[in-house]
Amino acid sequence: GIETHFQLDSITAKYVKVEKIYLTLDELKKIEKAKLEDENFIHARDWLLISCETGQRVSDFLNFNKEQIRFENGKPLIEFTQVKTGKIMTVPLSKKVMSILKKRKGEFPKTMADQKYNDYVKEVCEKAKLTNKVKGSIVEVLPNETKRKKSGIFEKWKLVTSHIGRRSFATNNYGIIPTSLLMGVTGHSTEKQFLEYIGKSDTQKALQLAEYF
Repeated sequence: GIETHFQLDSITAKYVKVEKIYLTLDELKKIEKAKLEDENFIHARDWLLISCETGQRVSDFLNFNKEQIRFENGKPLIEFTQVKTGKIMTVPLSKKVMSILKKRKGEFPKTMADQKYNDYVKEVCEKAKLTNKVKGSIVEVLPNETKRKKSGIFEKWKLVTSHIGRRSFATNNYGIIPTSLLMGVTGHSTEKQFLEYIGKSDTQKALQLAEYF
């Protein structure tokens, strides 16, 4: 259904499996404890932790501000409009997020451009020693300044991008928080989409369910 140029006779597409890279709870602890001196890295680390706690896209969480916070029955919530979908969202703020705000006297970290954040979180994860080798792909800049994706085995910090917080939130909470509630936060419209997003197969779903029996 997508309109293409009249000179194109046909278009073929190849399905490529994408590795589902996310940060484990142990890795998040390493990131939290990493010694950082550069203020930009400190701000980026706090944003990364916030993204892993709220499950939002980089275009949304980097625009969070204290005016969006309200309390219902003593519970802190943040309300905002998603940039991509235009949907009004209300998301609870965890104790971790509130502790980050408390140390900043109620303020969120300094905002920054998406690309800067993308660069900084890689540096933060390198300093947190996330050097275990995992399969994935990186964007490689060629001599003519064009870019291409290169697949292989890399140290994990090299694979960290601004998107990793949302997937980490979904993956780390899967099986702990009801899937329907997680989907309400991530914005996935079907459970199938959600499971594909975190890389869970039907077999893994069944094994997860078996733990309740």
